[in-house]
Amino acid sequence: MATTNNGFPTISPSDTANVPRDFNALATAIDTVVGDMSAVPTTAKNAAGAIAELHAEVLAAKQSASNGKIAVAAAITGKGVPTAAGDTFAKMATNIGAIPVGPDTSDATAVAGDLRAGKTAYGPSGKVMGNVPVQAGGNVVPGASDIVKPAGIYDTAITVKGVPVDPSKVLAGTTIAGTAGTMPLGVTAPIGVRAQKNYVIYKPKRGYYDEQQEIFSYDGNFIAENIPEDIIMYGLQGALKRGKKFASGVVTTGSSSSNFTVDESGGTFSAYPFTVNSLAFEPKTIAIYYQLSSTQSSPACLISAEAPVSASGFKTGLYRQVSYYNVFRLSGNAWINASGFTLPVGHSNTSYFWYAIG
Repeated sequence: MATTNNGFPTISPSDTANVPRDFNALATAIDTVVGDMSAVPTTAKNAAGAIAELHAEVLAAKQSASNGKIAVAAAITGKGVPTAAGDTFAKMATNIGAIPVGPDTSDATAVAGDLRAGKTAYGPSGKVMGNVPVQAGGNVVPGASDIVKPAGIYDTAITVKGVPVDPSKVLAGTTIAGTAGTMPLGVTAPIGVRAQKNYVIYKPKRGYYDEQQEIFSYDGNFIAENIPEDIIMYGLQGALKRGKKFASGVVTTGSSSSNFTVDESGGTFSAYPFTVNSLAFEPKTIAIYYQLSSTQSSPACLISAEAPVSASGFKTGLYRQVSYYNVFRLSGNAWINASGFTLPVGHSNTSYFWYAIG
């Protein structure tokens, strides 16, 4: 019989003891199990010494491996993959494979809308393709309407043209395109008046008028008494009496007669029209004469617009017949206005002198 683990010989109760035989068998069995100690890579060449020496080496190796795992776990954790020193080597190997390769982009914040179109970058979620459009620059000329430059990246310069402003044309206290105005505010009084033919020139002070103003010039001579009675100046009716206007000339009558109205009876009489045109005023009194001789003349017609109105309500004139005078009405063929007059005379194809007083 022999032991189960090492095969050492045993003695059963029924065996007869033989000391030399049994001791030799036991020694042989032990020597077989222990083997040749000379080949053991230890200093001690006996079993106990070799085992103790190997045990110490195992303990040192175990401690070294533990220290190594601690260092490896710390290094893996430092690369962004948390690893414990107690993790298995297989777990550590897996974690090493999870270490990011390249720069750390975990704190990146750029998105596609932050990058120009056609350019790429890497963010926490991976590769990012830009989509911001690239725009052209150039000149911007300010105008009355807004000018909107589209959003994007400008590779060329944008020049906003300057706006030249004359400060004298800008109200003081107002700034346009960076230019402060110098035009004064609240000017009211004129600084000069100059009269020329047919008009008066007012020259107000330079400045801005923020409400309707009255510009005037006082002249004590501008009164009705200094304006002729037939003139209106700036709405003022004159009251100055004019001197009499006067005109005269010679007119030759024609050969055709006309009917004029007699004031007393309302009938008519035949006479030759005596007409003067292109007067510059309306006559108040007209006298017509014809020459009897080189030294004498005879009245042919006399009318005064200032004479009393006749009983029949008409202005009348005095017309000389051959041996008497007729009072005729200023109506019908007899008239007077601002351009001339027509009155009756007694001879055809005759030169008459005339005088008109306004």
